[in-house]
Amino acid sequence: MKKTLLIAAFAIISASSVCAQGQAVQGEQAERPTLETFVTNKWYDNIFIGVSGGVATQFGKEIEENFIGPTAKLSVIKWFSPVMGFRIEAQNTWAKEGLNGYNPYHMGTGHSALPYKITETGKYGVGYAPGTLKYGNLFASASLLWNLTQFFGYYNPERFWNISAYIQGGYSHLYDNNEGITSKNYDREYSLGAGLFNTFRITERLHASLDLDFAGYSANYRTTNGVLTMSPSVTVGLAYNIYKTNWDGTRFDPYAFIAPVDNRDYDALARQLAERDKSLSDLQKQLGNTQDDLNKTDAELNALKSQVEKQYKAFFELDKSSITFAERQHIRQFVQSSLKKNADQKFRLTGSADKGTGTYDHNIVLAADRAESVKKFMVEELGVKAENISLAEPLVTDSQMDASFDRSVLIECL
Repeated sequence: MKKTLLIAAFAIISASSVCAQGQAVQGEQAERPTLETFVTNKWYDNIFIGVSGGVATQFGKEIEENFIGPTAKLSVIKWFSPVMGFRIEAQNTWAKEGLNGYNPYHMGTGHSALPYKITETGKYGVGYAPGTLKYGNLFASASLLWNLTQFFGYYNPERFWNISAYIQGGYSHLYDNNEGITSKNYDREYSLGAGLFNTFRITERLHASLDLDFAGYSANYRTTNGVLTMSPSVTVGLAYNIYKTNWDGTRFDPYAFIAPVDNRDYDALARQLAERDKSLSDLQKQLGNTQDDLNKTDAELNALKSQVEKQYKAFFELDKSSITFAERQHIRQFVQSSLKKNADQKFRLTGSADKGTGTYDHNIVLAADRAESVKKFMVEELGVKAENISLAEPLVTDSQMDASFDRSVLIECL
């Protein structure tokens, strides 16, 4: 019964994994990128160290009862590409013995001298019913992994779930658990197997794993006649990438082989390629010119910004030289900001009056009075040294837009 449940669980988990990945790949194909080939540059690139634990059992002709016991794995996985990988692994299973009517070997034969049910009497030795004797199985193996998700889907280094099929071969060492791995009662057998290795991306370096393993070996540690014994297991664990995590490679068209190019069209294709190269060259030149224009514009904007930050124009009411309340606040903000950058900042004031109002002589005097008003405000209320303020020649101007722009004093940082 337990054997049946484990096999069913193995099949259900494997099928659900493949179906779920198939649905994910189908959903992603709407924006399928170009496939790529990848190779690792050094032998220590993309190497994962993994540990895992789970449950395992054994069944076969010689097994009378199928006991499920704990199992643990330590593995090293090297991925040569996103599709192909290699794994070496050590797995130990702690199990109970459930034998089926065979005579025992004797001590010192090189095989396990476990107490079996005596064929002639049909009884167990004293105190040895199925499941009373514990033994261990240390399995060292090497596996070839094939990433089905990356192969049938497309390369995506950030995919959460990947499924890999594998085949494995190795060496199985069975021993009496009461005496430990160096027990005199042991059996060593070659083993073959296959399985599904699921990985779940937690971070770029750290992955979780679900391993569905189905291995078998020709056991003759119970009888002189070797018979096939199967040892399925289900384990979960973690794997950590100890060095490089990405891949180097070149892009290619994965569908090029579908429509081979006729050699007779080679000249036409060569001309098309030359035209594309010329178009690409022209586009690169245009891009360079556009970049030069952007750099020039950036320089002009920076110069204008610097100029704006170094001057301010205060405006006055018609035929007035007194500073309004709003302009006092603006002048205060500009001057104080300039003094923070340079406590000994020097200023130049240029007074102006609009040409269209009043006589020229009146406007010149008005423009000079406006500059004096600003100087007095800066000295008496803003603390600027009088010697740091110079007065330029007053102006009478006509802005051609709005006469109010000409009723002003320009404050410049020198």
